[in-house]
Amino acid sequence: MSSSGNVNVALFGPWGSGKSSFNALLREELSSHASKTQHITFDAWKNAGTGFRTNFLSEVAEQMHADVKISDKLFQSTSSVRGPLTDLQWSKRRRIATLVSFLVGIFLGLPAIWTVLHLILGMDREFPSLYSENIGGFASMAASGTLVVVVVLAVIELSKVTVSKSTPSHVAQFGKLFHEILNTKKNHRFVIFIDELDRCSPDDVMATLEGLRTFLGHPRCVFVVAFDREAIAGVIATKLGAMTSRENAAPYYRTSGEYLDKIFQFQLALPPQPVHTFRRFATSLVRERGGVWAQLRADQPDLLDRVVNILSPMHLASPRRTKVLLNDFAVNARVYEGMGFDWLDRAEEIAVLTVLQTEFPRLAADLEREPALMRFLYGDEVPNRESLHALVKQYSEDAAGEPTPLDEVVGNDKREVAGRLEENLQRYLRLLKERHVPEPRADLIMMHSDGSLLAFNDPGVYHELLSAADMPRKDVLGALSEASEHDLAEAVRYLLDQTEKEAREVSDRLVVLVGEITAKLSAVEPELARLLRGRVSSSVGGMTIRSLQGFGAAAAAAYDQSEMQTILRVASAQRGASVAEVVRTLVISIGEDDWETARSDLLPIVLEHAVAAPDVASAFFVRYSRDIEADIPWDDIDALAASLTAIAPKPVEPASATAAAKAAAEEQDAENDEAYEAQRRANREVAASLASGWADMTLNSEVRRDLLRVFRRVEKGRGFYELHDSLIDRDIERGQVDEANTLLLSAIDDRPGRVARWRDKLDTSRSVSASRKDNALRAILKLVTESSNEATREAGSIAAQTVAELRSDEFDLTEVVELVRSDLATDWDEYSDSRFETQLRLLKVLDILDDDPQTTGHKRATLYLTAVVAAQAEGAAVDILASSLGAEDPSLAAFVATELSARAPWEQDNPELVIRVILAAQICALSGGLDVETLPPQPVAALSEAKFNRPLAAAWLSTAPPVADVERVPNVVTIPAGAWGRFGASATEEQRGEAWQFMVKKQAPFDRIGALGKAGLNLAIYEQMGQAVREAGTVSVRERAVKTFLQLPVRSDAADEVRAMVKVMAQDKKRTELASGVLLLRAYARVLPSAATKSLKPLVSRWAEEGEGNVAKQDIAWLVDHGFATKNSPLWGVVKRIRGRR
Repeated sequence: MSSSGNVNVALFGPWGSGKSSFNALLREELSSHASKTQHITFDAWKNAGTGFRTNFLSEVAEQMHADVKISDKLFQSTSSVRGPLTDLQWSKRRRIATLVSFLVGIFLGLPAIWTVLHLILGMDREFPSLYSENIGGFASMAASGTLVVVVVLAVIELSKVTVSKSTPSHVAQFGKLFHEILNTKKNHRFVIFIDELDRCSPDDVMATLEGLRTFLGHPRCVFVVAFDREAIAGVIATKLGAMTSRENAAPYYRTSGEYLDKIFQFQLALPPQPVHTFRRFATSLVRERGGVWAQLRADQPDLLDRVVNILSPMHLASPRRTKVLLNDFAVNARVYEGMGFDWLDRAEEIAVLTVLQTEFPRLAADLEREPALMRFLYGDEVPNRESLHALVKQYSEDAAGEPTPLDEVVGNDKREVAGRLEENLQRYLRLLKERHVPEPRADLIMMHSDGSLLAFNDPGVYHELLSAADMPRKDVLGALSEASEHDLAEAVRYLLDQTEKEAREVSDRLVVLVGEITAKLSAVEPELARLLRGRVSSSVGGMTIRSLQGFGAAAAAAYDQSEMQTILRVASAQRGASVAEVVRTLVISIGEDDWETARSDLLPIVLEHAVAAPDVASAFFVRYSRDIEADIPWDDIDALAASLTAIAPKPVEPASATAAAKAAAEEQDAENDEAYEAQRRANREVAASLASGWADMTLNSEVRRDLLRVFRRVEKGRGFYELHDSLIDRDIERGQVDEANTLLLSAIDDRPGRVARWRDKLDTSRSVSASRKDNALRAILKLVTESSNEATREAGSIAAQTVAELRSDEFDLTEVVELVRSDLATDWDEYSDSRFETQLRLLKVLDILDDDPQTTGHKRATLYLTAVVAAQAEGAAVDILASSLGAEDPSLAAFVATELSARAPWEQDNPELVIRVILAAQICALSGGLDVETLPPQPVAALSEAKFNRPLAAAWLSTAPPVADVERVPNVVTIPAGAWGRFGASATEEQRGEAWQFMVKKQAPFDRIGALGKAGLNLAIYEQMGQAVREAGTVSVRERAVKTFLQLPVRSDAADEVRAMVKVMAQDKKRTELASGVLLLRAYARVLPSAATKSLKPLVSRWAEEGEGNVAKQDIAWLVDHGFATKNSPLWGVVKRIRGRR
């Protein structure tokens, strides 16, 4: 040291810039080059607090090894002793002599006293000998020695008094002590280095600076004070701000620099260090070190360098921080080694984790909560969990808003510092990725070396599982709500392993949790299912529905019948819908290979709980229907129907005959009825839910038919027919007509009494199963043949006909034919149209089914004959019989007519009934071109006027009887024109001619004559009628003759006859007959030859001119237009006038 002393130096440097390192170098330099210079370090932060001067002097004295008396001067406050023996100010020698005399007196006096006491008590001894013996005894006894010590201490204590002596309390006293301490080494100089000042609190900083001024200025002492100038200047400015003079306007006197200048003559700043300096510094520290560093060097050639590089992030600005990182890494390495990790293999991961823990503690804390965070900060993956995603986004480089606080920041510039820390982190992470440094994996972060953690994609799941045994299940499941399928499966494996290590109660809780986690899986792998097998038993307490669902899914994945039955048994013991929910899971989860076995076990349980959980039953039925032959046993169908049946309440009997009692009973009845209807509505809703999967059930499956059977049997057969039919209607709407036909036939077979509601739904254009058609048909025919209710028989026969029309393969009709035959053979107690029509339909059924037509015809004829006889006997109406025969096969009708006619029924009572039937049959036969033997006129003529039945006569006439017979029937000309038309159509031309002449003679109505002639007449009739016109003597006779002629069909070969009639009439010039002439011309204008028109023109023209006023103007215009007016005829003018007015 070249300085003469009395030098004070301020060494500036920010925190961690190497001020302490500079101090160490300074000590090393002084020890090697200046043997008479002693280096003293005073740690201001360690010795902070009250009494700085005392602490400072004590520390200096200690490091200088100064005399202890100087230290006593610093701390003792009572030190002097005074007693009675020294109260006279005796000298030291005299005090010693007095003390020795006192002690000798004690040793000699006590034995003397002891001797005297023995002699007094009568001991027979001499004083000298006894006294001598006692002295020896006292000298040898330990008690005597102890007593001596006690006496001596008592004497000393009695000689003490307290005297006050003060420690240094004035600056001058501390300065004097400081000089005394330094003077213990008078030939030495001293360098006192005061460190860590900037780590002190503001109060301690000021106390240190103020106290330090006491010791400055010693000629052999140099003070070096190291601190962060910015930090200390801020403290000074704050503390001394109120004391700063406001009078001096110079800026210097208003700064903290002015205060520091008063203390330090020299103020130096440590130069900033480049980034690589600290990395190299770190390398230099460990290059030759042993322990973990030597192991790193030995493991791989460059492993030590890689680790040191990771431990030296570029933002480091302090050698101290470098040491901290190196030390933390060494500790972490040993910790991981002790936990079973191969720390050398994962040294780089440990190094990264060390930096994060030391430099970015907030991130390190987040890593402990979310061990997967580093993976997403390293890569481009996006986490599934929302909470983790938010955390990743918070640390991402493009995160907006306030910077993430990576460490606690002291001071007012928190945002700025936090921003720099975040920037340091991002730069460090980018560098790690660029160097391909491995990320710290979750097992390292969570310090789990057994390998189970690495099985999880998201270590956060594992983190939650660690406390699963001590947390509520709900909390654990909530934490796993966003876990992946893989991690959920791993969670199950982990917890299963933990159940083996826990006590029974905890193990049971974990088993329940395992089941609930399994239930979250979309599919359970067979290997995992095998691990879960055998975990459920009735002894496991607290089993939940969700847990049972999970175990059910596992049992379904690796199907085990015993396991499934155990699960169902445990579920059955639970309250609520446990079984149903477990069954739902099983239905969904059981594989196709195992379903055939499982469905038999599930069916009874499903049916047992179908009403409580109809949606589950519906889901089961959907899958159960995949085997179209799988059915529901009849007993179970009846049981399920019974469970859907509400029990009708019985009427309440009044408690007495009083009005009040009756009113109370009625009120109770009303309440019971309301409850009954409410239960029925509820049951219908359950039934609808049972059928909710109808559209998904396999077509043509037995399950579909069985489910409809259940609905038909509900409420003792009253059934849920609206729901039943709506399901079939859905099939029809979706175009599944064949399925609908099959279901309808099944329903008809099961409940033929309800056939009326189903027959119209059948599509007869489609083919059906022959067996189902046969079953349905026989069921209907049994109902018809066994029932005495005409409405039932009628509806059944209609339905039977509809069913028969369905196309199918042939089947044995023996039973069907026998049923019809037996019904036809039943005696008619009385005639009824309903019975006749029913049996007629039954015969139609046989016709449709292609029975022997001859046999069927015979049965049909027998039916008609039997019915007619019965009706005639009772005088019943035979309208149905007659109309039915009219629609029969003509040959059958002819047969029936012949058979009835042969019996001469007109000779019996009510002959008109049988005659009507015979006539209807004959008309039908005639329509088929068959010849019939018409009834003789006697039966018709025999009917008295009162009984004359015009419809019967018309029917008889329709059979074309001989004209001679017709003439014998009274009032025959009044028979409607239609009957005469049918007569004309059926009769021969000769008969028609005869009948025409008869009708003209009888002056029958023109419509009857016209109807008769429509079928055509011989030309001779035309000539005969023309002659009648020409020869008519009066206008009226001629007019009727013309009208009669016009009833004949127009024939071209009759045109000459028309020309002759018009000529005669025109020549007679009877104006009143002009209208009849015009009628003849108009009727035959299209067939009248032009020559005939030309020859008639002059005659007709003059006739029309004279009779113009007797015809309509339109007739005049027609004559002119058709060439019947001569050139100069005034008829032209008439026409012009007519058309001019238009």
